[in-house]
Amino acid sequence: MPASDQLAEFAARFDDNLQMHGSTLALPPAEQAEIAAACRDTLGAALRELGPEQLRARLAAVRSPEVAHAWLADLGLLDRTRAVQAYPDPVGRRRRFLLYASDAEPRFAVAAGGALVETKVRSVEILGEHWVYEHNLIVETDAPAEVRFADLRGGIRVEEPTPALPPPVDPAVAEHRSRKPWRKLHRLVDADWWNNRKFRLSGIISRRIGPLRRYERAWVLADRRHQADDNAEALFLHLHAERPDINAWFALDRRVPAYRRLRRIGAKLVPYGSIRHYLLLARAEVFVSSQSDPGSRNPFGSFLATSWLFVYLKHGIIHTDHHRRFNPMQIHLVTAATEDERQGLVRERGPYRFAAGEVPLTGMARLDRLEAELAARRERGDSPDVLLITPTWRIYLASPNADHRWSLREGAQASDYVRQWSALLHDERLRAACERHGLRPVLLMHPRFQHHRELLPTPAWMSVASYHDGVAELFARTRLSLTDYSSVAFEAAYGGAPTVYFQFDREAFFSGGHSSQPGDYDFRAQGFGPVVESAGDAVTAVAALLDGTDGNADEAAGYAARIAALYPWRDGRNCERSTAAIERLIAEQR
Repeated sequence: MPASDQLAEFAARFDDNLQMHGSTLALPPAEQAEIAAACRDTLGAALRELGPEQLRARLAAVRSPEVAHAWLADLGLLDRTRAVQAYPDPVGRRRRFLLYASDAEPRFAVAAGGALVETKVRSVEILGEHWVYEHNLIVETDAPAEVRFADLRGGIRVEEPTPALPPPVDPAVAEHRSRKPWRKLHRLVDADWWNNRKFRLSGIISRRIGPLRRYERAWVLADRRHQADDNAEALFLHLHAERPDINAWFALDRRVPAYRRLRRIGAKLVPYGSIRHYLLLARAEVFVSSQSDPGSRNPFGSFLATSWLFVYLKHGIIHTDHHRRFNPMQIHLVTAATEDERQGLVRERGPYRFAAGEVPLTGMARLDRLEAELAARRERGDSPDVLLITPTWRIYLASPNADHRWSLREGAQASDYVRQWSALLHDERLRAACERHGLRPVLLMHPRFQHHRELLPTPAWMSVASYHDGVAELFARTRLSLTDYSSVAFEAAYGGAPTVYFQFDREAFFSGGHSSQPGDYDFRAQGFGPVVESAGDAVTAVAALLDGTDGNADEAAGYAARIAALYPWRDGRNCERSTAAIERLIAEQR
């Protein structure tokens, strides 16, 4: 087979490696390197077969601009670049354009059609190797199609801007959509389906009667569809109490207890997935959420074109690598809780597209509640009395269902996840250590698994908490945290608690099966406690930390120093700073 005909196969493998759940991510580094080397050999042979111009024409058909420009850079043929709009349906006056070069030094400028606001250079790494630099240019413009770029150094010709292609559908979502039983179940049990046929009509009606005043210039906030008590609710409660001048609304399933709780204080609520929710989003100025999946950003899909700015408050501190998930999304603003988190997102030549101005250091909204709880406990003289156990979820053990929750996959009960965590939870030495120190062991499952209590049965001496119950008090009472990879460790650290990391499946967790890969964060060098790989060692580490018999006072002092230096603010004003950042965003984008 001619080398040029083999390029499509390599393009598919390279593109797969750029996806969040790409199968090539699970390959050993040596095998990934073999694929990269074979691709280079094939590219060289194709160049000899076709010549530079015909090969450029062939690579122009490669779906991913990252892959096409990576190959041109490797061949020394990157003397021209596409100017690709980063998102298929962008919102706001500031647009992101992607240009590619073999070097990272700033070289591109706006020649016409707009004003350059900010730049970010990203290293494109595929199959574990650097291939090309992606130059992100954020341009303020009212006519994106008329924007033109120039290379200040004269070595690269910049072609006219081209629209972005829609990102590939996540395999888990594709599987979910393809099931015929799901479609039938969706029609039977999901009330939103019955409303869908009304959404287009409601849009027509609202246009005829004019803007609905109560929804005009709204800030819409939401956490998960079936759960509040996260960063979005924390910010919403601040707006409700302190900023009545902002037209803030909260979207939540009316069946959950938090809906009734918020209604009692007179909060402005809309039932999640209702026509009111649809009309609210259609008039919204900004959508603010702790979640970033497509269903959270726009629950109405093709029934409602996105016209609002998106602010991502996050569910916790980002400490593992999520660039494959975030880069295809238009996220207008991401709030950062620590300086290390912010630098991980915005550093030059890093994996993320976020520029410095898009990631303000505001602090995490829900930590204001935790600060108040800690202050109250200090005033009462209360000591922490909880061992908090927080295993995170595994995407390969669950799949989305018709009710927008997650169902367990067949075989989940027999998984290594269940075996390992069950061994830990039922270890009598854990019980004895808690009794010696007057601690109450509490299991807090991840929100996507908390509806499946049967997955991890607990002994009678262990309590089980839920995010529906409100967790600020629980974190304030935590003396020691036990998790695997969860960002809950950062929240426990806010109150001064160290963490034991139980990472029995690290290779599987970070090999593409879950939603993140290893990032710059080193659990051993930067974490707040020891890292272990077996249930027995985890219990031993818990007992040693509690008893003060770990045998290494320097390590314990190191954990304490990391905890003390973690947060820039402990002043209860994170919501205030987040609000100011969103107001600046609106002023810039509108």
